[in-house]
Amino acid sequence: MIGDGAAARSFLRDLETSWPPQHLETARGWRLRAAPGAGLRVNSALQVEAEPDQRDALPLIEQFYHQHGGSAAILLSGSALSSIGDENPELVEMMARRGYALAAACRLYQAPLTEPWWRPAKKPLKILEVQAELAALDRLWLEGGVGPDKRAVMRRASALKPAIFLCRLEARLAGAAFVAVVGARAFVHALYVTPNCRQYGVGRALLSACAAHGAGLGAAWLAASVEEGAAASQALFESVAGAQIGACAYFRAPGPRR
Repeated sequence: MIGDGAAARSFLRDLETSWPPQHLETARGWRLRAAPGAGLRVNSALQVEAEPDQRDALPLIEQFYHQHGGSAAILLSGSALSSIGDENPELVEMMARRGYALAAACRLYQAPLTEPWWRPAKKPLKILEVQAELAALDRLWLEGGVGPDKRAVMRRASALKPAIFLCRLEARLAGAAFVAVVGARAFVHALYVTPNCRQYGVGRALLSACAAHGAGLGAAWLAASVEEGAAASQALFESVAGAQIGACAYFRAPGPRR
């Protein structure tokens, strides 16, 4: 099932709350987010209000990111990847003239929590909720591209009663995930399974722990933004009745990256 453009925009507004930037400003209907080193999710401009005239928006966006040491990135959404930009063709044309290029595209998934599909992990898997800093967890996440800057994003979400789950496969650290609840959605971030522990159900066990946490806080949906081409992650969400409700794409201006 594919949702509509409004569903994707609502999803992305909640996603931002669950994964907060370090710097945030609003201008001409856009939310300008920056957190150097923490990836496009917190280093891109998100349109939250329709503005009939966008001629001044791009220069303002580019100035903001220049002040934070990088090139601008624009996040656009749609009901599907093929429809991204359809609601704002003039903006897309301006971006093309200024040299913006596609940097990444994602599918937006959510799975219902109204009927519990999750189950406690069974041996040889064991799920642990992490309550303190662990060097082993830091090493595991660093292996999966989740470094100190993204860990700082997690700390900024502390008011949302988030949780970090670690999965062990017998004596090995097999994977980890972060979850934060915003309204009716429990957003999963930084889900990573080590290559030598895949095909053992680690990802499903981590999703189950995140689902139970979200349901306990009143969430109705387990949600995630999954990069296009990440076939294993897409299959994981679809295996728990996850529906794609929209899509988004990041477009980056020429210049240095953050």
